[in-house]
Amino acid sequence: MDKYKILMIDDETNILTAFKFFAEMKGDFEVLIASSGVEGLEAARKNKPDVITLDVMLPGEDGIEVLRQIRNDESIKDVPVIMLSGVETESSRKAAEGLNIEEFLPKPVEMEDLLHRINIIKAKNSISKQE
Repeated sequence: MDKYKILMIDDETNILTAFKFFAEMKGDFEVLIASSGVEGLEAARKNKPDVITLDVMLPGEDGIEVLRQIRNDESIKDVPVIMLSGVETESSRKAAEGLNIEEFLPKPVEMEDLLHRINIIKAKNSISKQE
């Protein structure tokens, strides 16, 4: 059985490496990491992840613009996205929710909580695939 692919797009490399280690130790996950929106979009198109975590604050294009590009790309538009933000503003939350996200979580986020939410998405998606 294939591992459940998580693509984490965040410019904080310590978060990327810590979550990758944590998730891969806790379950049947493959965590792909990207530190910019451009790199993240490329990784999403190439690897077709099962879920994406996406930071709002990224160098270059921000997370909202990256999310907009994900939703406009036929090959990845249906991938569930969890937005993360250290500086939550009402406008960024509304923009993300308008682009069909699963969750909008404040940073710092507990790794256990993030993995729990990913497991909920994983379970929901496996049920819908069985129907």
